[in-house]
Amino acid sequence: MLYGKFRRLTADTICAPRRGRPPVAPDGYEPEAGDPYVFHIKLPPCDKREERIVKRPCCDKLIIWCLLIDTPVSRWSCVNRCPKNVENNSNDNV
Repeated sequence: MLYGKFRRLTADTICAPRRGRPPVAPDGYEPEAGDPYVFHIKLPPCDKREERIVKRPCCDKLIIWCLLIDTPVSRWSCVNRCPKNVENNSNDNV
């Protein structure tokens, strides 16, 4: 959940208003190197993830889509529940 002061630019990028000091990055985001008002979601690289536009009656929404399980995912589920990560983590515990 994002705070009211941020505006979504893409499925993995948000922006804060450019007034005053730049805000602290929300949990799960990191500031862009050249612009402290723009934040990118922290996600490991994955060739099975893409952005998609979902049509809604009121507007279009950008979402993160997992091609591996063919469903929309949140950042948390992408990182913690991805079958690729679960397989790797279970091998580490053996």
